[in-house]
Amino acid sequence: MKRILIIGDGTPPREYYDLAYGEGCKIVTNEISSSKYPKILRHAIYLLQAMVALVQQYRYDRIFIWAQYIGFYFSFFADLFPKAKCKVFVAYVIFKPFKDTKAAKWKKIFFLKRINSRSVDVWLFFSKLDPLYNETPPGKRVFVSYSQSRSQVIEKNKIQPKTKFYLFSGGASNRNNDLLGDAWRDTTLPPLKAVVENKTQIPSNEDRIEWYVHIPSQEFDRLLAQSSGVILPLSNPNVLSGQIVLLKAIEAGLPVYVTASAHIDEWIGSPEDTPTVHRFKTAKELQVLLRDSKGWFEHAQDELKYSSLYEMLGDTLRFSKALLSITL
Repeated sequence: MKRILIIGDGTPPREYYDLAYGEGCKIVTNEISSSKYPKILRHAIYLLQAMVALVQQYRYDRIFIWAQYIGFYFSFFADLFPKAKCKVFVAYVIFKPFKDTKAAKWKKIFFLKRINSRSVDVWLFFSKLDPLYNETPPGKRVFVSYSQSRSQVIEKNKIQPKTKFYLFSGGASNRNNDLLGDAWRDTTLPPLKAVVENKTQIPSNEDRIEWYVHIPSQEFDRLLAQSSGVILPLSNPNVLSGQIVLLKAIEAGLPVYVTASAHIDEWIGSPEDTPTVHRFKTAKELQVLLRDSKGWFEHAQDELKYSSLYEMLGDTLRFSKALLSITL
């Protein structure tokens, strides 16, 4: 019986656990939600989790680290003990460069140093377009198309009659909330509810949008499911982000408006293949898309009845099998 420790600020889909138990594995999960904390405190939690994993590694056959910085810190600590026999573990990588060129260079050097650490067996990549994918040794990198389990809150709320007409935007990573502010200067656009992690992400003097600060995940899913469309404005389209919220929107049967990104096209397909996902580059383009979408509110859910997009992206069984084969 293989013993697996899963540690991080998230976990694999439920199907992963079912498959692992079917293989006779024993799983212990050490999950700490760190997103609500300031960045410095968040990394202090990551450091603590990495040290916990280092101490407990001899009790397990595999360590599955579901957070890249915990993986980096773990590999750093493990390298301090070159004679120690480190256990196999996997982690994922999503490289987000700093705006400052020099800082971005040093961050990339740090990431590659950790990726090539002797204590790392496999790094998961959710995009082959990630800047570090081609620089990671083939034996250490695995590409897996991202998926996630269905949300019970979304499944319940998406079939409820919509009593209020509004659009929704949410997510913490790589979001361009200033673009939302610029777009909603057009007072003819529908009401917008937007969720941010902290107040600093709200544009100054912005009162045309109803802002929510760090709400529980169930409330996030409820607001999304009861909306009439989801908007994902990305600050840097060259960084993989937005996939979790986009998949939730598709599950809810809602049209999505997202910043044009090669990462998004790689994941869900070209615009021609995904008519329910609308791309834009600027606030003006978003305004035009929304103005030209007359009638889509009434037909938003009908539109996805004829699409297999969610069935393709929401294949958590395929995703979980891939993760388990790497873990074992």
